[in-house]
Amino acid sequence: MTQRNSIKERINNVCIKDLDPEIRRVNDSVISGFHFRVSPKGKIAYYVFYRLDGRQVNFKLGSHPQITPQQARDLAKQKLGEVAKRC
Repeated sequence: MTQRNSIKERINNVCIKDLDPEIRRVNDSVISGFHFRVSPKGKIAYYVFYRLDGRQVNFKLGSHPQITPQQARDLAKQKLGEVAKRC
């Protein structure tokens, strides 16, 4: 049996509440590049991935529960908008 350590689904409170302990990364199914990672200790950090001037950037948006999934989603949209304006 193959173990999955990442999944793709809409990131929200339900997704986090029902998270399988084996999952280490969840990629958002709506916003490309928006994801969260789960540390071995179970802490969740939100990120947005993008490319700028040929460089790959994985920008940390914040940690759960200091920011909610919706706040992280809004920050991801804002950051991707800033990046789009620079291109």
